[in-house]
Amino acid sequence: MKTKLYLLNILLIGLLFQSCTKDEINDPTNPVINTAETVDVTRGENMQIQATFSHDMGISNVHLYQPEWDLDRVIELKDEMPKTYELDYTFAVPADAKDEASIELTATSIGGNTTKATQLAKVTDSQNIYLHGHNLVGVDAEWTTPSTAILMTRSATNPNLYSTVVEFVGNGGDGWGSTLAILGQSSGVLPFNAVVDVENLDAAYHDTNWWWNGNNYEEASNYPGYVIFDADAGNMTIPMIKQDDASIPNWDSEPGFYNLQPLAFYDNPGKYEVVFNLESMELTISMTEAPLPPVEADMYIVGGGFPEYSQWWSPEDGIPMVTTAEGEYSITNLQIEAGAEMKFLGQNDDWSPYNYGWVTKGNDPTVAMLNADNSEPLQFDEAGYYDIVFNTNDMTCTVTKQ
Repeated sequence: MKTKLYLLNILLIGLLFQSCTKDEINDPTNPVINTAETVDVTRGENMQIQATFSHDMGISNVHLYQPEWDLDRVIELKDEMPKTYELDYTFAVPADAKDEASIELTATSIGGNTTKATQLAKVTDSQNIYLHGHNLVGVDAEWTTPSTAILMTRSATNPNLYSTVVEFVGNGGDGWGSTLAILGQSSGVLPFNAVVDVENLDAAYHDTNWWWNGNNYEEASNYPGYVIFDADAGNMTIPMIKQDDASIPNWDSEPGFYNLQPLAFYDNPGKYEVVFNLESMELTISMTEAPLPPVEADMYIVGGGFPEYSQWWSPEDGIPMVTTAEGEYSITNLQIEAGAEMKFLGQNDDWSPYNYGWVTKGNDPTVAMLNADNSEPLQFDEAGYYDIVFNTNDMTCTVTKQ
């Protein structure tokens, strides 16, 4: 009898537990979705899909769906189960998108209840023109990333003219020079681009040290060769054409650059106004500010990864440091990129006799330093602004991140 009562008690406890569990996930209501009914978007440009999802017990996931755009994204929220979720999702509108497209948004609650909403995207052609670049001082423009291309300013008096001002690096920058192309969208290199018309480029613009057979990058990329700025004229006009076979690199078969034929300057530092004429397909480049003469200093930083300076392992472009005491040199608030490398030179016309670095390459500035041609650079793992002090008296370096 006791055994039966014991089993009955266990059964009742189990039923009670199940009842409590069901009560905990009892979900009688559907999620609420608040979003704009229509949005204006542009072909080939990024759009923001924005909405607010809410439910008294929590949102389990959100689903975004537009099959013609290959949009099928589920955002899982099971770990957080927020009662309110603010969606701000970036998506590139296809360059061949139709004039209208319905984006389906679905919210699922903790109990499995769903609500659907539709946002109508009205699609128009882009009126934007972008300068796609590489090795531009102080600009986060990267040749393999069109989304970092620079939006050019459209003329108020001539809708075919677009312009911007950029600064070229000197001495080849990271080895590829300052490269330019024009894009009609920031999501890729097609459908519209404008690249240098190699066959019709004035031979006077050829940089004879780096043109065609003299260009050792020709087979490693799609570079036709470098041009040299016409300093005597103060400006130059480059014929441009579309490159229909431009493509995103396949890292297994292509080099790390887009298959996009760029206009490239190897060693023409300075600030330039770049004007693109969409009607005539011409690019006009005018110098607005010549490079400043090197600042005389007792110590310089050399290396790579300093966005505010035209410095890429070049003594001539050494970043000057301030002498704060005898044998002590400093620089404050220096912008440094992740992956940057740094050494010190006591002159800006050669690598010797003062070539300061570390015994071993790494990210620890307290490692022993030495003055030798085979000294190693210091590496930076994190981007940011740094204060740097170098002391030749005790051969130490202090690096402080702001």
